Amino acid sequence: MAAKIKAYFASDKGMRAVNLLFLLSMLIPGAGISFLACGAWILYLRYCMRRTGPGPVRAVCWLFIGFAVFLMGVNLYGLLRFG
Repeated sequence: MAAKIKAYFASDKGMRAVNLLFLLSMLIPGAGISFLACGAWILYLRYCMRRTGPGPVRAVCWLFIGFAVFLMGVNLYGLLRFG
């Protein structure tokens, strides 16, 4: 199962799936799809970090992961507060 996920993220389909989840989260607000989108984005970034060597790319990936966690928190607050 893990090998299939790694192969999927290694192909162009991995980022397409992440982008599709973000598009669906904008088209269907309040459905919790944004959590899936952010989670998939975090997994994709972690996979990319493992493929690259040390350097500024890893730092940028960590910044994006922090941003994704922040987005998940904001979406959770919105769902609990207004949903």
